[in-house]
Amino acid sequence: MTTFLDAPSTSSTFPMLSNLVPEDEQNREIREAFDSAMAVLADKPKLCNPSKGLCIKFRRFDSDQKAFINLCHTEEIPSPKELSEGELARILESDNFTAYRVPLSLGLPHDEQDKSGKPSMAYDVIINSKFFCKVAESELFRTFVILLAVQGVEDKYNIQLSRENYVILQNKKYWGTMPEHYIQNRGTAKPGPLIDEIETMPPPNSSLAKYSLASTAANVDPRVRLSRVQKPGRTAEHLVAEIKLADLHSVKDISLDLAKDRILLQKSASGEVELDLYLPLQLNVESARAQFDYKTRALRIDAPILCN
Repeated sequence: MTTFLDAPSTSSTFPMLSNLVPEDEQNREIREAFDSAMAVLADKPKLCNPSKGLCIKFRRFDSDQKAFINLCHTEEIPSPKELSEGELARILESDNFTAYRVPLSLGLPHDEQDKSGKPSMAYDVIINSKFFCKVAESELFRTFVILLAVQGVEDKYNIQLSRENYVILQNKKYWGTMPEHYIQNRGTAKPGPLIDEIETMPPPNSSLAKYSLASTAANVDPRVRLSRVQKPGRTAEHLVAEIKLADLHSVKDISLDLAKDRILLQKSASGEVELDLYLPLQLNVESARAQFDYKTRALRIDAPILCN
């Protein structure tokens, strides 16, 4: 993850949306799988002593430091459902990506040094021991879990790791000195709506709403696309706003304020208004999520609809 945008609000009228985060398009489903995985664990923290497994070296986008993810394992963490490579491949290709949950635990980051003696950070990600054996043997499971671990570390510790050219160290099972690790049990309650849950296609029966929203966006700015969606298992409809920002290179350069019926984008340095859009409906601002996609240069805002 990535970096949270926490620029000061330029208006006291609109609560600022402080969770605008950069995200590569291909990693939204990985984020969803991570959130599902964390939902599997229960409620009391418990000390455990995980075994060392794999060490993966990454380059950081947000600093010159290297980062290491130590993939560890213990029987204290439940094993995910037994799947074959073929079954996992079919799930990954389907729309029901979160059908496969992998319980995992994130340890505290610890300061270390890389091979050349420069400061670096190491992050421990712990999975079930039996499942680790499958991860060690299967390239598909290994890649899946590594990307899941990356997403979890980015989300929790506000860093950005390159998913290209990472290296699994052949003669190193762990980087640094392992700190104490506590398993945080979180129960099975489903987490609240998150930015990765954005769906861009409106339901078939929402043609009237789609027309109204599309007209609103087109009349104001051709860069804006608005959709009204009904998420599976949810009663509230959501507004999904996609705003093309071709010249935006960093989320630090933009400030987003969201009111119940208004989207306001301003340049952080100058305060110049980039977009000021009034909406033909009321939004639940407190549950809104926003995400900037570097690949498509688009800002996506997802918010439950209160009323028309």
